[in-house]
Amino acid sequence: MVAAPLLSAAFLQEPVTRLLIPIWCYIVIFLSILWIGKPYLYRDMVNKICSKPAWWTPLCLGGMAYGAAILLCAILWW
Repeated sequence: MVAAPLLSAAFLQEPVTRLLIPIWCYIVIFLSILWIGKPYLYRDMVNKICSKPAWWTPLCLGGMAYGAAILLCAILWW
């Protein structure tokens, strides 16, 4: 339900930047469907990510980099 407003906000935008948000939305939609069908995969993934800082740190940095890229594109082009 959260993906609908994000996808509609990116609809008919400039092709250079409009792909950032829909790519994230489709990844989240796919993973949500996967985790609903097999909830033990989500549990195992969370346990593995939270078990070591070697897993947690790159994922946090990747999320912050993606957020910074969206913020930068929003400031410069939208």
